[in-house]
Amino acid sequence: MFSTHTQSTHWDTQVDSQQLEPNAKFVNMSNRPTSSMPTNESELVNDCRRALTDGKLKNPMDRIRLLCLSRGASGIYNLGRSFRRLASQGDKLSKDGFIEALQDVEIDCTPEEADEIFTAFDTEGTGHVDTKEFLFQLRLMSLAREALVHRCFKKTDRDNDDVITVDDLRRSYSVKHHPLYVNGDEDKETIMKRFLATFEEGGDLRAEITIEEFLNYYAGISATIEEDGYFDLLLREEYNL
Repeated sequence: MFSTHTQSTHWDTQVDSQQLEPNAKFVNMSNRPTSSMPTNESELVNDCRRALTDGKLKNPMDRIRLLCLSRGASGIYNLGRSFRRLASQGDKLSKDGFIEALQDVEIDCTPEEADEIFTAFDTEGTGHVDTKEFLFQLRLMSLAREALVHRCFKKTDRDNDDVITVDDLRRSYSVKHHPLYVNGDEDKETIMKRFLATFEEGGDLRAEITIEEFLNYYAGISATIEEDGYFDLLLREEYNL
């Protein structure tokens, strides 16, 4: 059985009590990580691919996480979006739907692995898994990092309806500290379009993004960043916290 723990909903309280103030060395470093910085993502992909072929035994959840991230920082987000599309009962997904979602994003695990991990989360034998709980386990983000992501989402959700749109992100997300912009390599619009493209569905700027999907996206970004101070600085600059 995979361990679980309850997520607190008091996100602002957690941020206030657990946040790491950006160290001066992070503020002054020009190579700070960013959500669209290709070097960090390339390293993540290569690390995951090496881990998948190192010959060491891995439990199914670890293998699926590596497979997701081997497809880039948006791998977990894409799997979550596939779950959302295929779920037939709210956040519940059948075994067939679960396997189809893995295939949809080209997660190449064996039928035995898919069955093992599905069974681990179908604790009551209902024939369905809770996709929110599954993705929570897959994200592996600390509560402090999740709290900060929630704070960014809350700021972007201007009408407090618990969903945001691509258009909301365009109004809230800032690229002015992005190194490619600071160095003059790309303009703001190019960087912004690349970021927003992750969340667009058929170019629909009104497509709704839930907090779960927002967390799934930043779980991939979190995986590229080892230092908590870097992650803290990144989100504060992107959302002007």
